[in-house]
Amino acid sequence: MSAAKEASDALQQHREEIVDAAERCVFTAGLHQLKLRDIARESGNSLGNIYNYFKNKEEIVEALVERQTSRFLSTVTRSAEEIPGEKHEERVLRQISVLVDAYMDPESMRLSIFIASEAMVNPRVLDICVAANRRVCEHVIDVIRHDPNCNVDVTDEEMEVRIVSVRSYLEGLRGSLLFNPTMNRRLMRDCAIERLRVLWRWDQAKAQGKTFEDVFEC
Repeated sequence: MSAAKEASDALQQHREEIVDAAERCVFTAGLHQLKLRDIARESGNSLGNIYNYFKNKEEIVEALVERQTSRFLSTVTRSAEEIPGEKHEERVLRQISVLVDAYMDPESMRLSIFIASEAMVNPRVLDICVAANRRVCEHVIDVIRHDPNCNVDVTDEEMEVRIVSVRSYLEGLRGSLLFNPTMNRRLMRDCAIERLRVLWRWDQAKAQGKTFEDVFEC
């Protein structure tokens, strides 16, 4: 390994350690009041050393969002991989289950809510979140477009609307779990998966030219 590669790896590792410390601070005291000196103390660094890696708190928040977004996209990509012998509907059910589990993860849920709250009062954090959401939409659209079994012939704009609609439901699920801590999480998970499967079936039926009345007789 070259000296340049070792230096680059050491730099990245130190940045990750600082971001780890920032995440622990957020879980302890929230994000809005978080200061760089808090992160320095938690990570065992001097404040001056923190500035060698991040110019301000917003850059650390951006690193947190980047980490969480990358983890989510990796989950989406892995869930789209085919398993030999698996039927298309079985794979869709598995993908939906993976997404619901990702959104119901307690640590991911708390961090996302902290970041969203900060975005309401910090324009820079809002820009970071908007960029992350755009990246997620583009990635999911790309995964769907490259799925030979996906019978969805719509524009990217309509696809984005559908993705945002589903994510809105999942984000709401996060909030519901936060404010209803005694709720049966297993039942909530099963309910969410069931409802998302209904949406998927409707999109498939619509692509075949069927109407709402054709699919759901009341």
